Amino acid sequence: MKRPVRYRTKQSKAILSYIVSLKGEHATAGSIQAHFNDTGFPIGIATIYRHLERLVECGQVHKYTIDGVSGACYQYCGKDEAEHRYLHLKCEGCGVIAHYPYDELDHVEQSIYEESSFKINPRKTVLYGMCANCAQKD
Repeated sequence: MKRPVRYRTKQSKAILSYIVSLKGEHATAGSIQAHFNDTGFPIGIATIYRHLERLVECGQVHKYTIDGVSGACYQYCGKDEAEHRYLHLKCEGCGVIAHYPYDELDHVEQSIYEESSFKINPRKTVLYGMCANCAQKD
């Protein structure tokens, strides 16, 4: 059951507004803190985590834990959750996490299900490889 956000502070509104501005891209608590430090509106990391958890609880933000080693990532849900179906791509070189539109892989999910009755959870599916920057260095 989704619980409503208990209160709306300037910080809570600012965090949500920033996540919305990312247009479906991930953010970590650290990257959110860096953004606000850079804009002259510093927000403590504990405050950021507290507000992120409330946004997750009320269903406005998705929380992704990619590999149990990296920090959690957060993504705005929006009104149309279907717009935000992605596989996660993690670079084994630098650790950056990127999105790949899941709709492109619907046929793969269907094929796997038809062959093995195995249903993929796209929120927990991570493909490992090398980002363009790391591949150029290699």
